[in-house]
Amino acid sequence: FGALNKNDGTRDAFISRHDKGMLIEFDYDAYHLRLLGEILEWNFPKHKSVHQYFADEVYHCEYKEAKKISFQMLYGQIQTTAERNPFFYGVERLSQVLLDSFTADKHLKSHIYGKEFCLEGVEGLNKNKLLNYFIQSFETERNLNVIKNVNKFLETKRTKMILYTYDSFLFDFDITEGLPILTELKSILEDNTYPIKCKAGQTYNTMDDITERL
Repeated sequence: FGALNKNDGTRDAFISRHDKGMLIEFDYDAYHLRLLGEILEWNFPKHKSVHQYFADEVYHCEYKEAKKISFQMLYGQIQTTAERNPFFYGVERLSQVLLDSFTADKHLKSHIYGKEFCLEGVEGLNKNKLLNYFIQSFETERNLNVIKNVNKFLETKRTKMILYTYDSFLFDFDITEGLPILTELKSILEDNTYPIKCKAGQTYNTMDDITERL
């Protein structure tokens, strides 16, 4: 479902099961960067996109260009210094710490639960790959906790979560349950730390941004 084509109408087949319903999608802003920010104790602004923050405060360029530069830095294609970009310099140092730890112990431990993963058989293992595995494990563990809280809240509701893909959560919303359901879901997902964007539509293919309405 996560690989459904966004441009050929395939997603139109997915609709609400409710007579008065619609699909609601929440997704995190620059999730991996904000997760890294938590580890590095870096306080990104909560009411501005991370990519816009970098565009305005660091790179002095357009949003799309800032997003491209950040991902190049994240995956080691561009190096930086503490003076030029202290955040990504911190990410670089973290990736080196992970490599040193993995070299010594032959495994990494996940950030929340300390689960060991050995990465046996992974080819071309380097510090950028290790960082990627580490941050994805952090994302997964945090999301499992979030989903647990979401399902507990929706246990007695007709609105249900129907799809989860990495940084995105799709809900089948019963309109008769009212807007407070959505504002509470937004609060649970954000946990006062991770800003959420929201879209709504009659089908999974026709969704409009409603973030400002929440």
